[in-house]
Amino acid sequence: MNVGLQLQELEAAGSCGPFLCGVCSRQGGLAILIPELDLVISLVGSVSSSFLALIFPPLLELVAFHAEGLSPLVTIKNVVISVVGLVGFLTGTYIAIVEIIARNALKHGDASSSYLVQ
Repeated sequence: MNVGLQLQELEAAGSCGPFLCGVCSRQGGLAILIPELDLVISLVGSVSSSFLALIFPPLLELVAFHAEGLSPLVTIKNVVISVVGLVGFLTGTYIAIVEIIARNALKHGDASSSYLVQ
């Protein structure tokens, strides 16, 4: 069901106020509890998106259809896609971790950190 349609139904029933208050309070609470949310989103995104979109599906196809006999072209395609996903995973995770370290080094006044990104 469409979320917009659900909100319209809640408005018609008169119970939209508590629902929206709860959603806004939850989002505000997350923003307060995790002040470096952009870095967390970057790290989680680099790990999950590369795995779910590029690494897992080709490997799943190789495992699922191996008994039926895949052509060498399909196997090469799946390996190339998985390697590209692995490179994206490693670089995205590395950059996110370096940014987290750099921002924490600046916050704590450690300007001599070797991880400091300029």
